[in-house]
Amino acid sequence: MMEIWELQPGVLYNVTVTPQACGNHGLTLSITVRTDALTIDATVRITNIQFSADLQNASSQAYRNLTESIVEQIYKSLSPEMKTMIDLGLVRIEIRSFSPGSVMVNFTIISVPSQDITNVSTDVVHSLMNSSKYTVDANSTRISDFDECASGQNDCSMWATCTNTWGSYNCVCLDGFIDINSGRPGRDCQVTVAKEFLLNNNIRDSNLYLGMVECGVNGGNDTHFDLTVAWDECRTMLVHNETYYTASVTLFSTMESYVWPNGSVETPRVQLELPVMCTYMKSMLISADYGSMGYDVIKDVIMGLGSFQVTVQLMNGTVPLPHNYSLSPEEVVVVEVSLNTSLEQIKVVVNKCWATPTQNPIDTNSYVFLDNSCSLNTQTKVLTNGNSSRSRISVQIFSFVDLNVIYVHCQVQICVPTVSKTCVADCTQKITRASSPWGSGLGSSEALLRSEQKTLEQESNNLHTIGLACIGIGLSLVFIVGFVCLFYYQRNRIGHYNFSPKPNQENFTYLAHNA
Repeated sequence: MMEIWELQPGVLYNVTVTPQACGNHGLTLSITVRTDALTIDATVRITNIQFSADLQNASSQAYRNLTESIVEQIYKSLSPEMKTMIDLGLVRIEIRSFSPGSVMVNFTIISVPSQDITNVSTDVVHSLMNSSKYTVDANSTRISDFDECASGQNDCSMWATCTNTWGSYNCVCLDGFIDINSGRPGRDCQVTVAKEFLLNNNIRDSNLYLGMVECGVNGGNDTHFDLTVAWDECRTMLVHNETYYTASVTLFSTMESYVWPNGSVETPRVQLELPVMCTYMKSMLISADYGSMGYDVIKDVIMGLGSFQVTVQLMNGTVPLPHNYSLSPEEVVVVEVSLNTSLEQIKVVVNKCWATPTQNPIDTNSYVFLDNSCSLNTQTKVLTNGNSSRSRISVQIFSFVDLNVIYVHCQVQICVPTVSKTCVADCTQKITRASSPWGSGLGSSEALLRSEQKTLEQESNNLHTIGLACIGIGLSLVFIVGFVCLFYYQRNRIGHYNFSPKPNQENFTYLAHNA
């Protein structure tokens, strides 16, 4: 459950939810949700301004200026309580259009359900009539209900009826559908054929079969009977077009009578001929038709939404890699994509694979190594792809991805081959696959780490470099030691000399003689 704040009342929001777990994306679900509100239309005639062609263009400056001015004049004359409600977003005033007749202003007033919409709309109109800037013709003022059903501004289920009410609307599920959301009726309607319905029409489990008489009931519980068949059994058909793929089979019932233990004989009151459809990627609208025979023929469509579980796993050959596994640039990892089906006619095709530094598959920093089911470099090899429900791609991922941590993502496609089409791409001829694809998905792996471990060749090169360095240092030391020894040897052999330019001072005496 998620709670979202600061939504405006009376707004039809489009909600799209994509479940994601462990890097895998589930089936995206889109619904429309209209926040609870009461909505009223109002029209007033302003007589002291003239209509111009620009007021018919909602993007013109004249249209924007008049819209802002009218809303400002309404706000000025409102009571402090109403101003507070507008400031809090509990009441909204929306100008819808302008039309000739001096100027006819058509606007909508939206309020939260806790307020009296009649009083709110009256206050808004009177506030504009009290404006000092505009003159309003009181006789041309009109307040009417806004029809959410006719305008399409409602969130009723496609299998529900919408009934307009003053300021709001009601949704009610169609006959034969179950309302599974009592808090918001008519928003989530599902169809079912319950055991109670069958018994009330004298249809027993022995009367039911799918496609062929021998494909009868094979299980059930207190409320329902179970009939299970594979896609290639009991006249089940696979049909598809550009937007969806559907597995279709018909649920029949016989009109054979049966005898109760008390001896009474019962005959079914209706005959079933219901297409049971499991639609992938797109839903369908159901319809009912009644024949003119002596008993009713029910031909509603029973629908369901199907999805496949696609798993992406990183392998070391045939053994799954442990979490946060480290790989060297020369090591090969196998990307295995598998589909949870036992049907031989369904193949899984890997269209594209790439690596990113984050779990986000649309990260701008990405390295594509497989595209159109074909490898893009010599480090990538397609082992098997489009041959079965399991595809395998081998790749030396860190030999061309210069990242310490990566996540591998693959775009996959579900394919059903036909007589004239195959699911296997011919990469040697650079020809794209001609197949019957009918579903797609995206799968992601856990993190892969670049290994700090060196290969044998790298270690050999490192040892060679270290050895040469050691030899060079050794020779240098030998040369230095030899030079020092030679210097001291020559000095001891020749003797010591003083080459100072300053003469030594001599000590002597002398005698003086008179002649």
